[in-house]
Amino acid sequence: MKKAASLALRFGLAGACLAYALWGVDFAALAAALRSYSSAWVLVAVAAVFVDMAAVGVRLNRIAGGRATFTASFNAGMLGLGLNNVLPAKLGELAKAAYLRRSAGVPLGQAMGMVFWERFADLHALIAMALFAAAFHGKHLAVVPLAAVVGGLWACLIVLRLWPGLAPRLVSLLYFARLKAFAADVLDHLAERRGGRFFAVLALATALTWGLYCLQYYIILWGAAGLGLTFGQVLSVFVFGALGLAVPSSPGGVGVYEAVMVAVLTGLGVDKEQALAAGLVYHAVVFFPVTGYAMGLLARSGLTLARIRSTGKEGEEEP
Repeated sequence: MKKAASLALRFGLAGACLAYALWGVDFAALAAALRSYSSAWVLVAVAAVFVDMAAVGVRLNRIAGGRATFTASFNAGMLGLGLNNVLPAKLGELAKAAYLRRSAGVPLGQAMGMVFWERFADLHALIAMALFAAAFHGKHLAVVPLAAVVGGLWACLIVLRLWPGLAPRLVSLLYFARLKAFAADVLDHLAERRGGRFFAVLALATALTWGLYCLQYYIILWGAAGLGLTFGQVLSVFVFGALGLAVPSSPGGVGVYEAVMVAVLTGLGVDKEQALAAGLVYHAVVFFPVTGYAMGLLARSGLTLARIRSTGKEGEEEP
């Protein structure tokens, strides 16, 4: 019942956002706007997405400390993003850990710890970008929820560092043996002493991945669409677009992302049809190539959606 209510809320939000994005649109003008896009620039944007995913693979490889090759790390990132595009509840993150378990022999708990460091770094990048957007639009409270989450995560990491004996006590409270082993693996990974070099590499790799992510918006809005926005305006669109894709909603953020792009771009003086076209084109650029690659990888890897879901139950690992 609870799961059904959550799905209904998410898809209800996506439907309402899609209705907002489509309300009052001149579909002939929308079609004309889509036809005006330069296919060469769109292909450049697709190439930028794959370069960005290669940077994501490098970052995961560095987080793994050599326990996973670049190829395994790249494929894990592609699989995670591709499945998040088509599945609810961010199951792509679990798929990423399951793939690292299968392809690189990394214990599931450690793989989930690696995914944690990825999302932890991305939250910092998102806060930095949101601070810019808040200043650009004169709103100062937009980053408070994100900052509270990051602050809580830092507090947990500091507690694990200062009181390492607390982790086994927390694990002992769990009931299932497999869940205890899984939780212990995750906590052991997070409690490892991380020096300044680890965080410096993580910060640099994250800056690279987010820089390439931002570049894709410039390619679409400046090159493919030719909207004539300023540097700051495109950066602002990128920030809100990234937030739109990060919000838990429908698979791939369908509906929510388009509504965010329409709201931000029309607020900058862009016609609604041009704004919606930009949202649709960029969403297609990040959706179809990555999802297609992920589906092919899923078929070749021997993983199935049922196995991925079962991997998360009680911390179960495949034999």
